[in-house]
Amino acid sequence: MNLAIRLAVLSLLPYTSSPLQAQDQHDYTWLLGTPDYLPELFFGGDVIDFNDGNPTVTYFETPLDLWVPCVVSDQNGVLQFYTNGCKIMNSQHEMIENGNDINSGPIHDQYCINTGYPAIHSLLSLPFPGHEGQYYLLHMREYADYLTFDLLWSRVDMNLNDGLGKVMEKNIPLLQDTLLMLSLSTVRHANGRDWWIMLGEQINDDTYCFLLDPSGVRPVPNIRRADWIGPDQYPNVHCFSPDGSKMARGGHGTPAAFRLYDFDRCSGTLSNPVTITIPDDKAYVSWPCFSPNSRYLYLTNKVSRLYQYDTWAADISASVQLVGEYDGFIADYNAPATLFTMTVGPDQRIYMSCNNGTRYLHTIHRPDEPGLACDFRQHDFQMPAISVFFLPNMPFYRLYQEPGSPCDTLGVQPPLVVQWRSEPDSAAGPLAVAFTDISYFQPSSWRWTFGDGDSSLLPTPVHAFPAPGEYDVCLTVCNDAGLCDTLCRSITVQVTSGVSLPKDKDAFSASVWPNPANDRLWLAYSEGSDGEFRLFSLDGRLVGRKPLSDAGGITEMTIKHLPPGLYFWQLDHAGQPVRSGKVIVQH
Repeated sequence: MNLAIRLAVLSLLPYTSSPLQAQDQHDYTWLLGTPDYLPELFFGGDVIDFNDGNPTVTYFETPLDLWVPCVVSDQNGVLQFYTNGCKIMNSQHEMIENGNDINSGPIHDQYCINTGYPAIHSLLSLPFPGHEGQYYLLHMREYADYLTFDLLWSRVDMNLNDGLGKVMEKNIPLLQDTLLMLSLSTVRHANGRDWWIMLGEQINDDTYCFLLDPSGVRPVPNIRRADWIGPDQYPNVHCFSPDGSKMARGGHGTPAAFRLYDFDRCSGTLSNPVTITIPDDKAYVSWPCFSPNSRYLYLTNKVSRLYQYDTWAADISASVQLVGEYDGFIADYNAPATLFTMTVGPDQRIYMSCNNGTRYLHTIHRPDEPGLACDFRQHDFQMPAISVFFLPNMPFYRLYQEPGSPCDTLGVQPPLVVQWRSEPDSAAGPLAVAFTDISYFQPSSWRWTFGDGDSSLLPTPVHAFPAPGEYDVCLTVCNDAGLCDTLCRSITVQVTSGVSLPKDKDAFSASVWPNPANDRLWLAYSEGSDGEFRLFSLDGRLVGRKPLSDAGGITEMTIKHLPPGLYFWQLDHAGQPVRSGKVIVQH
């Protein structure tokens, strides 16, 4: 949009009262991309860094094809190692000692010369409980039929070789010669320390369960067996809700449906399976992902549609809403930027890949909001290098013990760590910024100061700054245990168009309805508001305009030609914006 604010987060060291060893920021660095090193042709690697709240992306010369990446940072968000299922590389992009021949065998020999290991969603790394600086890598080795797998583990010690690490053990079998799903998922045990690891079969509802604790990783008995949804559908992928209370298991084929389970983090058992329908003729490469608050489940289907389900609803199937549909965007090399895999970022946005190699990720900016208010934006996050297919497979690290459960016996003290993100909100004004608290664990009070004399006690305020410039913004959060933490950053607010607000802007009033709208919008505006009413899409395109009379009154605008989604409206007077807002279009 021509009045968009350029918001830059400067590289200032935050100050915090929380102990650094309790940060749990193992997912704060993502690596994507593919060789060769041709930045002018968009080949190479992408480093996505979440350590400053808002993600930043830079180019690097990746030595690996990262189409199925596994990336590990330490507890403070510093990159430790990464792998594509063939080799393990350290933070200097060199192979870790003994990091070769992961998943050794015929498939490794066939694929690892030129690409990554082809087992989808089959890499998962977790910190070894009670062993600081050590990590377990779970990985799946394929047989030649591409249906049968071994589940293996390797152990990496990053304390060795001056912090560059060594693979101490590798390719150790946990489960062999089994018709497994290509989906490793994990959630923290209710004791706040250990990890449950889940893996399903392709042909039925068998689910294998493993436990990672200070003694290592070991299998526990199968937790349930039941028939799958139908004979013409097979399981595809599963995921846990961030609070660990539910697991969704997607499928492929007919009927168009998926399964939702309750999960007990103390015993590691699944229960209460519910079949949820998809409003399509079949499930096709569907991919589930829960919202950060664990209420809403998002599901992509047919690489073209994004659905939202309310898992708190009495009838979850009936709660479904179509919140996004592929808009036809074609990326570099004529690659359609379709809708594919999803994961929750540390900034509490949901990021979505394409099922083609592109330089773009889709984002859901407010996934805890219902319906179109979730603010799904296609090809919203641009990277310097092409990413192929998949995002890193990572758990929700900021989940701790379950207070009052039978296994809350370790005395784990969850940290309170302050974190926030920000983005321009030009619909609220050309100098307005939306701030979002993403702190953990369970803050109960908030205090923002914006560096201009104003403050707010809301967790997600929108603040209009008085003038362009640099402002020191601070957030202090406290929880019910009496812990508090503060984080300050400097932001720069600018109106890039050079347009300033009129001093008498308060003399103008406007109201737009209905919201959500269907085929038309109505605008009521005050006398003296001669100018123009304009409507913008999320990517800043002008999609509608209406001249206004000096006498004021009510006018209408036809919007039935617009695709469903979130739009911004703006009322201009004498070439300057005086009122603005948001409106949802749904037909």
